[in-house]
Amino acid sequence: MQKNTLDIFLEYISKLGYGSSIAKITSLVEKVSSVTNQSINEVIRCSDFREQELSKEKLESIIAELRSVMFLDNNNFKNIKLIKSSKNKSSDIYAENLNRKFDIEVTCLTNTYSRGKDGPSYILDNDKFLREFTGRITTKIDQLKAGVNSYKMIIFTMNRYPEKALTDDKEYRELIKEAYNQSKLSNDYYLGLLTGDVDFIYPNLEIKQI
Repeated sequence: MQKNTLDIFLEYISKLGYGSSIAKITSLVEKVSSVTNQSINEVIRCSDFREQELSKEKLESIIAELRSVMFLDNNNFKNIKLIKSSKNKSSDIYAENLNRKFDIEVTCLTNTYSRGKDGPSYILDNDKFLREFTGRITTKIDQLKAGVNSYKMIIFTMNRYPEKALTDDKEYRELIKEAYNQSKLSNDYYLGLLTGDVDFIYPNLEIKQI
């Protein structure tokens, strides 16, 4: 009997050594399916899953998109849809909020902006972190410009420590605000940050002028 996409995806997770996380990831996929009203197989395929790309970085990217759907749902977005990968794809997710239609790109941050060890712990390099933000904004803007909807959002997701543990809400908000200002984003752009501990959208959706 031919395996379905979910079975193939779960095997993929096991091959990467994350067998103990299968239950949690399956639950996340099911929640995303419910929010988007897309089938489980469609959710997995739209998250750009390719079984031949066997890497932890690719899995993190997939999980980042799934987490972003739930993040948007928690922030009162409606009609959320994962967009199927294609040659002309301009965004990862479509969603609506306060009568605004959004093209949304997701980018998964890793530990590439950390300094080396300083004693027993890592120190967050804010300058390098900021450069990481602004560099990715520049790349994602080029993709989002091709989108048909008036409003744009870039969601940064973080999956790894120690950066999450050593940076508080205020510091993250200052970094995102500075990245927004340095990138000279227009009023139709928003930035989201999703760490699991600190989750927010800048500027605030309710008070920003439209």
